[in-house]
Amino acid sequence: FGDFVLAHRDQILHSWIAAVDKNPSISASDNLTYTQLLDHLPELCTELAALLKQPNAKGIKREARQDARAHGWKRWRQGYKLEELIREICLIRRNFVDTWFKTFAAEERRFDFDAQNAARRVVEGFFDNVIIEATVQFVEEHQEAVRQLNAPLKPSVPGNAEFVQRITHILREPLGPLLLGLEVL
Repeated sequence: FGDFVLAHRDQILHSWIAAVDKNPSISASDNLTYTQLLDHLPELCTELAALLKQPNAKGIKREARQDARAHGWKRWRQGYKLEELIREICLIRRNFVDTWFKTFAAEERRFDFDAQNAARRVVEGFFDNVIIEATVQFVEEHQEAVRQLNAPLKPSVPGNAEFVQRITHILREPLGPLLLGLEVL
């Protein structure tokens, strides 16, 4: 099955992008070109094929984790929402299982029920890890952006917080009537 995935990689990628592009729940994809949507999907598809050939290959799993994190980083930069990222990967997994298992089974008689279940476990585990790694990276990017936004607001010295509060209070007292007058206007 892994060799089949490699041989049909371009068709698989095209079907993945089509599934994402036509899903109205992933509105961020509307603003991206085909190439931008591809992002790290070619690498992930190649790694999935390699894992189907060698399910316990730790090096391949490590590469897939790195590409999944890179995918999460890229989707953050492209304006995706977290739920869009997760939905995208779930759609890709569903497309792969629903379309390509059947296509390969029609060509290969040895891809029987037991072989399909073994392959399904590899595929599901692979995409579960992609979801986890991409989501972790996406959330880390979000947290870093929040930290950067809040950094100028935090006093650098602990005593500064009280000082800022006192100055704000002092300024508010004489400006109070003036501010009330502005609210009326």
